Amino acid sequence: AAPAAGGFYVQVAAFSSQPRATALARSLGGQAIPAGSVWRVRMGPYATKNQASQARDAAAARGYGDARVVRQD
Repeated sequence: AAPAAGGFYVQVAAFSSQPRATALARSLGGQAIPAGSVWRVRMGPYATKNQASQARDAAAARGYGDARVVRQD
């Protein structure tokens, strides 16, 4: 997907296993992105930091309390 204006994402988790990252990404409606030796699970993009923060809160409510808002890199 093309990045939205603002380019905010919620990074939910990172895994060394692509299948685990992909499975979580699918369950959250996100994507698994390779980053060196790990796979980042991200949701987004969101146009505003507020929208991303709301999505982060939803991820935390599902048990991913370490989820955080990040800018597109």
